[in-house]
Amino acid sequence: MFGILFAILVTGLVAAGKEGIEYFDATPDPSLIAKEGKAGYTLGEGVGELADNSIDARRGRILKITIKVTPHSIIIVDDGTGMDKLELQDAMVYARTKKGPNCLGFIGVGLKKACANFGDHFEVISMKNGTKICYRTWWDRDEQKNWMYPIERVDYENVPADIKNGGTLVEVTHLHMNITQQKVLSLCGDLGKRYAHFIKAKEVQIIVNDDDCKALLPEIMPKTKKELDINLSNGGKITGWVALLKHSSRSEEHTSELQSRP
Repeated sequence: MFGILFAILVTGLVAAGKEGIEYFDATPDPSLIAKEGKAGYTLGEGVGELADNSIDARRGRILKITIKVTPHSIIIVDDGTGMDKLELQDAMVYARTKKGPNCLGFIGVGLKKACANFGDHFEVISMKNGTKICYRTWWDRDEQKNWMYPIERVDYENVPADIKNGGTLVEVTHLHMNITQQKVLSLCGDLGKRYAHFIKAKEVQIIVNDDDCKALLPEIMPKTKKELDINLSNGGKITGWVALLKHSSRSEEHTSELQSRP
């Protein structure tokens, strides 16, 4: 029996069920991440994908997300729950996630896709809150030959100061996105809009190149706001509201501000 199973794993082909049906190994080509990185995210959209994961990792107090953007690198640091070795490995597996549907980053694609959109090399360093154990992993477009990724333990004295009490640091280098001063100036406003409710509720603080992002709630037309309370088939719930924007709305269009709740 063991010999049969071993042969199946080696050849990747096995007849099953009806005669003539075979199965083959459909593991994606290792270039998938680089190709997904051509998504065309703006700076705000890509950083937002990474910040979603940080917000999912908040731990009962205000979460601090620090973002540093230069023409040569993009660094995002949070002081959330952090990840242990297994969680960090899972974070690098394409489409793998153990998050529930009410989390912002529950699909398991955003980290890899956003980082590859910015540059050809990224690394993730994370320390689980309540421990002094830190791990580092990375991806490099030119070095990736298969779906095996490196991971190493980081000596505590070499752990970045911002995550020594728990948290995660993501750094993207070898940038192929053109970082301009205007893009950096717009980033704070983009994040202030995207995470306005979290910032206003003092659940999250976001700092971009030493500037504190302010909650930018949309201006809406009077008497157009309608509350929403939708139960989902998976047991989750969407609550929020919809309204017409005061600027840029047409009479037949509605803009929604939704927030998922468990």
